[in-house]
Amino acid sequence: MKKINLAQASALTSSNPVTVVCTERPDGGANLAAVSWWTL
Repeated sequence: MKKINLAQASALTSSNPVTVVCTERPDGGANLAAVSWWTL
């Protein structure tokens, strides 16, 4: 998993219709969350 800073996150979410953030727990489990959604 790659860590990114706030500026990189903003660039990744600004033009994409759906962005999913994945976090990894120390025990290896993962969580997913939709953080942006764009429609016409």
